[in-house]
Amino acid sequence: MISSISGNRADHIPEGALSNKGVHRNNGEAFPDGVPRISPIPFKRFDPAGVSTAAALLNEPLLLPAARNVKELSAELSARLADIFSLSGIPSHPPVHFRVDEKTGRIKVESDSPAARQIEELVNADHDVKPLFETINAISTHTSEMPKHLKFQREYLASNNPEQVITKYSSMFGPRPDHRLSMIYSGGTIRMIVDGKEGGLPQESQTGRIG
Repeated sequence: MISSISGNRADHIPEGALSNKGVHRNNGEAFPDGVPRISPIPFKRFDPAGVSTAAALLNEPLLLPAARNVKELSAELSARLADIFSLSGIPSHPPVHFRVDEKTGRIKVESDSPAARQIEELVNADHDVKPLFETINAISTHTSEMPKHLKFQREYLASNNPEQVITKYSSMFGPRPDHRLSMIYSGGTIRMIVDGKEGGLPQESQTGRIG
């Protein structure tokens, strides 16, 4: 597991902190300089209202970017969307594509459904559903990168030549790659699409490890 990080401080590192190997200076957070940090999203379980409020960041529990959390949040979002569609008399077919506009934060809808515009207005006006979309989008972006970071950590800890390992994974230390994330709602269920692939998130075993 990675550390749970609040602000610029690492609260704990459950499974072996990265040590200060060789010539690499430890930055005081149990990470060598340059190692990307994953900042979990503050989130009160299944009560996402106000999740983006800066003043609440230090007081809210942290939601780790794990595939299990994405699955649980997606199930909650599916249930809430089912209620919206049902109460509004909107059929769950044809499929509805949702994505979060990174510039405006608005939930965008693409669908052949004649109610597409109505659906977009409804989800953006719902103070429970809109934050769910935003939170799933945010942690899915981190989750899709998790396997590479964990692989780097394992190799770094086991290596007698950490410089070589850092060189091998040098692409991780540059700008974070942009992933195209969208969600499809169809038949009462939300499905994740990452870079054009359905379910493009790492899977976790029953031990919670990402494989």
